[in-house]
Amino acid sequence: MIRNLKNEDINTVMELWKNSTMEAQNFIPDSYWLENYDNVKNNYLPNSTTCVYEEGGEIKGFVSLIDEIFIGGLFIEVGSQRKGIGNRMLNFLKERYDKLQLAVYDKNIRAMNFYLKSGFKILNTEIDEKTKEKEFIFGYEESYGCVVKDFVRDKDHLMEWRR
Repeated sequence: MIRNLKNEDINTVMELWKNSTMEAQNFIPDSYWLENYDNVKNNYLPNSTTCVYEEGGEIKGFVSLIDEIFIGGLFIEVGSQRKGIGNRMLNFLKERYDKLQLAVYDKNIRAMNFYLKSGFKILNTEIDEKTKEKEFIFGYEESYGCVVKDFVRDKDHLMEWRR
């Protein structure tokens, strides 16, 4: 079930954020993420629209949206990754917002592939000033379409695609 973040979820969400971020962004020193922990908890979460994915009474993931367009993060508990939770959360946002954007470090290949398969397109590249890492800015609009296995889908058509 996907639902809005509650105050009593904050500590669980922050632990999930810390663990999944350090795992996915292991090319950035853990100290960077630990130094940003309080900022995420006290500034980022309260100023974003955050939804959690709950299963069996446990939070397995969360997504935060800033200014109704920018996905500040989609985080899935490390042991629950690759089970469709990220797709469900992304589809939840796509059903509610016409346009979405996000940033992904170029070294996070798994996330880059996930968003490309989900219909996002690379709009731009830039260097994150704080980490000095290259990141891609992705955008999604329903009309962009997406690749699903051997098919290309946009909002009006489904056609076979050969790689």
